[in-house]
Amino acid sequence: MTPKENFDEFKSCKNQIFNYRVKDFSKIPQALKLQKLQELQKLQESQESQESQKLKALHKLKALHKLQELQELQELNVSLKKFS
Repeated sequence: MTPKENFDEFKSCKNQIFNYRVKDFSKIPQALKLQKLQELQKLQESQESQESQKLKALHKLKALHKLQELQELQELNVSLKKFS
């Protein structure tokens, strides 16, 4: 090969490598966006799960308060029956 042919082949290989790298870099923003979206989705699911657990706990607490009130009313009813 002549020096000119060697240089042309080198230049061609260099351009191919550069083009390959540029293509890879163009994919990075999409990958980062996808990663961020996945992180946001996981965070949202976690928050929804926490809210769901809080609502369940609130419903249980309300139910316990009602049961306690009923128990107190029954105790009052029993004590009233004893006096009458």
